[in-house]
Amino acid sequence: DEAQNRFGFRTIRYDANEGFFLNGRHVKIKGVCCHQDYGLTGKAVPERVQRYRLQLMKEMGANGYRTAHYPHHPYTMDVLDELGFLVMDETRWFESTPDGMAQLEMLIKRDRNHPCVILWSVGNEEPTHMTSVGFRIARTMMAAARKLDATRPVTTAVSNDPLICDVMNSVDVVGVNYNLLDWEKIHEKHPEKPFVITECCATGTTRGWYYADSPARGYIYGYDRDTNRSFLSRENTWKKVMSLPYLAGEYQWAGIEHRGETVWPRLCSQSGAVDLYLNRKDAFYQNQSHWLDAPMVHLLPHWNWPGREGENIRVSCYSNCEEVMLFLNGRGLGTVRLNPYDHAEWQVPYEPGRLEVVGLRGGEIVCRDVQETTGRPVRLRLRLESGEDVRADGKDVAVLTCDCVDAEGRHVPDAEPLVRFMTNELGAVAGTGSDISDHTPVTCPDRKMRAGLISVLVRAGKSADTLRVYAQADGLQGASLSIELK
Repeated sequence: DEAQNRFGFRTIRYDANEGFFLNGRHVKIKGVCCHQDYGLTGKAVPERVQRYRLQLMKEMGANGYRTAHYPHHPYTMDVLDELGFLVMDETRWFESTPDGMAQLEMLIKRDRNHPCVILWSVGNEEPTHMTSVGFRIARTMMAAARKLDATRPVTTAVSNDPLICDVMNSVDVVGVNYNLLDWEKIHEKHPEKPFVITECCATGTTRGWYYADSPARGYIYGYDRDTNRSFLSRENTWKKVMSLPYLAGEYQWAGIEHRGETVWPRLCSQSGAVDLYLNRKDAFYQNQSHWLDAPMVHLLPHWNWPGREGENIRVSCYSNCEEVMLFLNGRGLGTVRLNPYDHAEWQVPYEPGRLEVVGLRGGEIVCRDVQETTGRPVRLRLRLESGEDVRADGKDVAVLTCDCVDAEGRHVPDAEPLVRFMTNELGAVAGTGSDISDHTPVTCPDRKMRAGLISVLVRAGKSADTLRVYAQADGLQGASLSIELK
């Protein structure tokens, strides 16, 4: 018999006035909350997809991950270690019943050797948080957690009236969901306790949708905005987090869209920075503008608006540069100087052509982004997303993206063909997805494209040879992709 247990070394410290410290260095938690599901497989997520999801979060600039709201797969925990995430590890049941306590014990014993775990959570938005019963449950669970692991603090994520919530008196670290306007008052009431925003920024947007909200389609306006008094925009939330030095950081809702929390005909929540099928949304790049130091700029929307010539189009860009300049067909449309975490915005009368934004630091251009009016789609294109070392074991998978290009080879962002996917005998199409309101089963190998992208999951067979994936659509040149199975 054999067992392996990975572990690592680091120091963590929470300070009620200065925030969070990792190995003695002050670090702001730039975190995401994630459910553990994938739009093309449900909860049965292949290991390669688990890794790819986390690599996307890392690329976005995130350094924190909340296991919302239950223990996540052991392989996910290993990858979180490897990628250096700061994990808020959460149990499912806020109960001091034998079952609830057994679940908590399992979680802590399983995960306490993972250096990525910096905080235990015993509950989320529990109705009993406001009551004396909830206070006693929390006190019992936290005592058990400290007995099993005295090296990490314990919290619970409070959303209901955290300013007057009794359970705050029992936690090591104050954890608050939303309620941005009360953060300073909560700190004044508990000045001796560290403070982290356990959930924020539930700003719904639909990838590639730049019209008004369309409930009949299930689509939500693609620009960042305040939803209501409690659900504020990513921009306003991050500005507030950075303005309060005692906040350890935030865990944003959500890193990746998940099935549930929705209304017909949508299949999923729209709060993710990455969509249900792991395509980057505009919010992905907005988070980069807040969380990354390397210069970047992202321009939205696309620039295919036939029939709207002369009509003002709302043009935005997300950037971490000092200034941004916008050009349309070579004509300057103005320079915007950005305060930290701002975005820039213009009203631009539409004319076809080339819309370009450049980012400047110290007066020098350091990055740029372009949206061009494209021609009609002429051919399909396939791209491998999840790494080339695919194993011929009958279990491994590959994540692919299919898009359309015009005669000049440019991505067509509003293409909508019906695409058929096939493989040779060395693999199989396991799933396809594009539209979050498409109720065709994900196992169907034929998929109508929305907003220029389709995600494809291919399962490898058991023979080490060349797996070939094919995409075909009426009226378009087809595409093929070769994957060497090891």
